[in-house]
Amino acid sequence: MLLTNLSEINRLAKGELMRMKKMFIINMIILIASAFFVVVGVAAESVVAFLGIIFIGFMIVTVIPSVALLFRDLTDKRVCDVMHSLPMTASQRFWAKIWALCEYHIVPTLVIALAEIIIMDMRFNTSSDLSIIANESMYIYLVGVTWLLFTAAVSLLCQMCFGTLAEGIYMALIALAAFSIFPVLVYQNITYSAGFERMFEGVPMFFCLWTYTSAAVFDDGKVFSFIIGHEHRFSAWPVLIVNILISLGVIWLCSRLYKKRTAETVGTPISFRIFLEVLSVISVYVMFNFLVEADMTIAIGASLAVFMVVHIILARGKKIKMVIAGRLLEFGVIIAVVLIVNEICNATGGFGLAYSEPKGDLEHSSIYVDFYDSQSDYFSNDKYYSLILLDVDEEKVTEITRIIHSHFKTLGNTRGWRRYYYSDHINFLVDERREFKKNESYNNNEKYYWSNVYDQDMCYDCDAETLYQELIDAGMEPDRTNDLDHDYYFGDDYGTVYY
Repeated sequence: MLLTNLSEINRLAKGELMRMKKMFIINMIILIASAFFVVVGVAAESVVAFLGIIFIGFMIVTVIPSVALLFRDLTDKRVCDVMHSLPMTASQRFWAKIWALCEYHIVPTLVIALAEIIIMDMRFNTSSDLSIIANESMYIYLVGVTWLLFTAAVSLLCQMCFGTLAEGIYMALIALAAFSIFPVLVYQNITYSAGFERMFEGVPMFFCLWTYTSAAVFDDGKVFSFIIGHEHRFSAWPVLIVNILISLGVIWLCSRLYKKRTAETVGTPISFRIFLEVLSVISVYVMFNFLVEADMTIAIGASLAVFMVVHIILARGKKIKMVIAGRLLEFGVIIAVVLIVNEICNATGGFGLAYSEPKGDLEHSSIYVDFYDSQSDYFSNDKYYSLILLDVDEEKVTEITRIIHSHFKTLGNTRGWRRYYYSDHINFLVDERREFKKNESYNNNEKYYWSNVYDQDMCYDCDAETLYQELIDAGMEPDRTNDLDHDYYFGDDYGTVYY
């Protein structure tokens, strides 16, 4: 029985390949061009080889129309009638199309990309200029696999939930953008509300799942917890593999949705409304929070305009006045929920994240507290407003942290970068000594290399002088760095070197 099913699926897949001949030729041209650039680049030991890797990235784009054309039976009544007349079940038809997609698009892409990666590794693994990129090639390859499957899965999901070709394509583009930006904006709102600015140094695993940005948030192949220096770390490889498994799970879900699609839904803009509503909420959240830093009115206006245009296009054959009234009410509810969630996040300091404490191996650390007055120059370095405490352990760091948190009231009425110029605030930085510099080429003053563990900008409505005095009583001292011939920079992403 299994062999019979596989034979039927393979036969229909061959027919799909014949129907997709033009798309197959386009994909082959892209793959051949990519291989050409890699071969030429390897022969000349040139960066042209990496142009081939970039070129093969176009296959991630072409998978969208490929999926749309393979599943034309969901958007074209004539193709639907032909497919339903075949002596095959819906499940067999679905997996035959997936087989065809793998055979002419996904498998050739992955095989050729892997061959190119291996060739480049063998050629460039000793080249001083290109070895760094070559050594990360397998990681880059796995990222490409996650992106390709993510794009295919989202495109497939949109084909299942919308009954016309146009909607299936442009809603796929909207969904891909929304799903990728949404976790970043959620993470940004939480960390900004808590006063942390190191967005891409401390992204939890949850915010890296099923999104294009899963590759961008890795620091040295690691995914960290919220606070820099915490011990909860996740290797990048399992995160990418989980992304692949999620995409495969969504494809399986699409097979169930495909079986529920009837001939009556072909040509109708919306087949499964629940997906549209979920996508609407995510899209409004993304649009609003992406623009709110510029202006609240612009954010609401732009979100409303895009929301209404999309829903009016989808509402074919309905009275326009009823559509506008209903969608205005829906938008009002969505934007109200978004505003409430944002305000709760802001008022609680990132749902309590503002009250977290530095963690890690803090046997030899330094604490810096800078006070900023919104009425003065942000970049001024008044000694009265800078405190320092060198070479302390985790117990002392925790004590200072709790003193600062005891004064915490609010981040003010502004969030993100703008709040620095409208609110008095302090910067609280903990650096951790990583190693002694014992090289004889360094002079006696060049002792330490420091790496950022904890960096938090916090705004207050309280008396800064009171906090200043409490920190003095706890052992901190005014920073006299400028009295010496020292060069420093607070909050350097790559660590701070003290001379």
